[in-house]
Amino acid sequence: MKKMESITSEEMKIIELNASYLGIYVKDLMESAGERLFYTLKERGILAGKSVGIICGTGNNGGDGFVLAKYLIKNRIDVDVIFPWAREDIKTKEAQNNFDILKEGYGSIIKKKIDRDYDIIIDSIIGTGIKGKLREPTLSLIESINKKDAYKISVDVPTGIGFKNVLDSDLVIGLHRLKVGTDTYENIVTDIGIPSKAETHVGPGNLLIHLKTREADGKKGDNGKICIVGGSKKYYGAPLLTTFAAQNSGSDLVYLNVPQINFDVTRCYSPDIIVRTYPGDYFNRKGVDAILDLSKKCDSMVIGPGISMNPEVNDAVFDILSKIRIPTVIDAEALQIIPDVKSRKNWVITPHSKEFEILTGTEIPSNIVEMTELVSRWSKKLGVTILLKSYIDIISSSKGNTKLNDTGNPGMTVGGTGDVLAGIVGGFISQGLDPYDAACCAAFVNGCAGDKLYSKKGYCFTAMDLASQIPYTIKEIMNSDFL
Repeated sequence: MKKMESITSEEMKIIELNASYLGIYVKDLMESAGERLFYTLKERGILAGKSVGIICGTGNNGGDGFVLAKYLIKNRIDVDVIFPWAREDIKTKEAQNNFDILKEGYGSIIKKKIDRDYDIIIDSIIGTGIKGKLREPTLSLIESINKKDAYKISVDVPTGIGFKNVLDSDLVIGLHRLKVGTDTYENIVTDIGIPSKAETHVGPGNLLIHLKTREADGKKGDNGKICIVGGSKKYYGAPLLTTFAAQNSGSDLVYLNVPQINFDVTRCYSPDIIVRTYPGDYFNRKGVDAILDLSKKCDSMVIGPGISMNPEVNDAVFDILSKIRIPTVIDAEALQIIPDVKSRKNWVITPHSKEFEILTGTEIPSNIVEMTELVSRWSKKLGVTILLKSYIDIISSSKGNTKLNDTGNPGMTVGGTGDVLAGIVGGFISQGLDPYDAACCAAFVNGCAGDKLYSKKGYCFTAMDLASQIPYTIKEIMNSDFL
């Protein structure tokens, strides 16, 4: 799995949330961070005989500093903790708990200001989660510390990084991974015990960070409009499953475009579906212009479920994909048509193993590492996001980002689950997610929904059961009590 040299604060938050899902909670990470910070400093031989001032903030970065102070005190290092706020200002229960442990359990004197000179000043004020602008007393702290003739060490990132006023650090100790913007400093990275799976696999953190909170004054259509193209004389159910999945993933408006032969059964199936049609038994060029016109007011498209390819359908799909300008999910038999156009960077293709082999002419290996490398290589070559449906899903973007998903179970071999997945991907894109992020989140949600059904029904569930389970699964993830 390719790893970036540095990661953003958003990516780190996702990793932390996924670590909690895997049983490594924030309190565990905070304790580990403080301990590893101590041993990292000790191993560099810069603590002996030195006075240390730790300036702690009100977030989890400050909590890391409280834990570090505990280890310094236990090892008889001359240390002061400077915290120019009130305990009530501390933002997380984990940081509050470590403040209390430090003050009550170790008799540490918490100072309100820097009133002496230190050999070492440790910046544990603000970490990667800063939003808005810097305020007092942070601005004054940065100015005061920068004037000190001390060796300055920042925990994770220098406070103020990305702003005009930034702490002038001599060393940055990155927690788990180097953070974006810190590569110009002298830096080291310390392992704080985050499982590798929290980073390599999709988890609830991806959904919690990327799926937006709805506005109280929102109106119809604000949360996604999606255009679905599918159906044929052979299959009318597949596009319905995609439609229900898109609706159940949260899209406000779903427009389903089917050939005339499917129109009556489709429009009678549910009053929630907005059905559009065109003459014929299969998708054809008579429907292209109207669908392209409709797409101009939509946020995403899904094309392929139940479409039944033949030469006439091939031509119509090629026309759509050559001219479409919104992010598009390509599924099922439409995967046979991937025109070389610039808009492909906003496409998600969702092949299963056999479809991938037909598309690429490459047999998929059984080894998961080799599978991942193969999918990543082809996503770059095609310039699309690939969501390979397998016993372990592989999601790879054209930029080389890759995630695995191991939710789901053998009950999902039932026909139609892929149509459901395509609908969730398109639904998430319509709500503002990047195509790659949407594919990651959709794979996780789809598999979790299948696992929930297995716990209730064993392997005997249908794709319609799966589509119906989606909103409950999303709610459960978004209200996760393990975070």
